[in-house]
Amino acid sequence: MLAFHFDNQIARLRQFAFSLTALIVWLANDFEEVGLCWAAALASYPIGLHWALRRLRIIADNPDRAFVLDTAMIFAVLATQPLSLLSQVALIGGMAFVARLCLLTSSPSYQVIRLLLIVALAQCGASVIEGLKHIGLQQSLGLGLLLGLCFFSARTVGLVSSERARLFKAAKQAHQQTTQQLTRVKPYLSKPLLASALQTRAPRRLPLIIFFADLQDSTGAAEQLAEQAFTDFLNDYLTRMGQLVLRFNGTLDKYTGDGLMVVFGLEESETQQALARQCALMALAMRRAFQELQADCLAQIRPFKPGQRMGIHAGVCLAGSVGPAEQLNFTILGRAVHVAARLEQHAGLDEILVSKEFAQLLGAEFVLAARPPATVSGLKRPLNHCALLD
Repeated sequence: MLAFHFDNQIARLRQFAFSLTALIVWLANDFEEVGLCWAAALASYPIGLHWALRRLRIIADNPDRAFVLDTAMIFAVLATQPLSLLSQVALIGGMAFVARLCLLTSSPSYQVIRLLLIVALAQCGASVIEGLKHIGLQQSLGLGLLLGLCFFSARTVGLVSSERARLFKAAKQAHQQTTQQLTRVKPYLSKPLLASALQTRAPRRLPLIIFFADLQDSTGAAEQLAEQAFTDFLNDYLTRMGQLVLRFNGTLDKYTGDGLMVVFGLEESETQQALARQCALMALAMRRAFQELQADCLAQIRPFKPGQRMGIHAGVCLAGSVGPAEQLNFTILGRAVHVAARLEQHAGLDEILVSKEFAQLLGAEFVLAARPPATVSGLKRPLNHCALLD
């Protein structure tokens, strides 16, 4: 859009300058036929150039060449027409001003324009000197002052424009580099965690649902399998479970070695009942996905049968950033996290244990089986819980 406005302004400037030049040439020839022909040619030149800019590749591919054509036209007028001192100075000075304003001094087009203007000034030198003598010293100095101000103003504007262009290019490169870096680290960022971390650094008390899942006896599996085989299995497990977290709109807080911690409720956009339903559906989907993973392991004749445990609890937690200012870590803290972790550790093979607080949030569509209260380390009272069934 900016380039369009710039080109449009240049076209208007060209039309104005050559229309006025056409009138000057006609007046300089006392309205004779030759002057009329020159005036018609000069007035129609911008229209023809506009047509050429759209259709001739030699000009369209390098718009700077249009300024060279402008200068060539001015050169022809100065070489053939009987112009006054002010008209000659205006044409030469005006073209020099426009070239300095619109072109880079290092460009070939600018060098050609400067050469043409120097030759034109040399051709008009005698008449210019006579004209300056005629108008007197004071008027000559005033004319020189005007030309000097125009030239140095154009130079200043050109330098400012070059610096702005340099800064714009540097900013654009920095933006592209930042975008590329963000694209590379995007898989490591959780949108809800990032949004919560940006709201405030101070921890907030939020009603959350905490979910833990973990592989059972992963240490034994690591001893039975080759290192690469175990790494491939663990990556497959975490990938399948992580995809389900995203599918059910959970927030993956962290991978815990051979397990994961998931949080529901950081975005505060749904009710606790709706979040509990999503978490329960995710847990059941994870159990089915893990059974498929077990079948794949047996099909590959791996020397072990993996197991999984899951625990879920609902409660108020502290959500916020911890660590040094140079490397903050957004995490979830509180008793609810401890309870969910203990439920996961207390669960049996492929079992999903949920706390009483979480079970009260679930609707009738879920099947729960009561379990005896569990005594777990770190809790003063036995933990009431039940198992989530398919």
